[in-house]
Amino acid sequence: MRRSRIHPLFLLAALAGFAFCVTTLALVFTPWMEPPSPFVRWLEANALPLLASEIAVILIAGAGAMLFDDGPPSASRTATAPADVSPSSPLPTSESSHEPQPPARD
Repeated sequence: MRRSRIHPLFLLAALAGFAFCVTTLALVFTPWMEPPSPFVRWLEANALPLLASEIAVILIAGAGAMLFDDGPPSASRTATAPADVSPSSPLPTSESSHEPQPPARD
């Protein structure tokens, strides 16, 4: 089964959008203040555009998570030895790896 990795910022954006949706719905549909404050009146008047924008944030976060999904490792990213390497071939020693290299020409 493929395990996907979601970028933490997209997850945070989706959770923030969900929290805003819940908060907006709670403020609009809960008569917790009598008389309602000017903010609650403004929120009641603009609830639909606010909810639409919050749902858009969640959808954009989900689309971004799918777009930037790493997916399974490709063959170019796996560290495998070539098939034609024989076990009798000499391995590089630590001395040869520290030899000074000639300077690169421009």
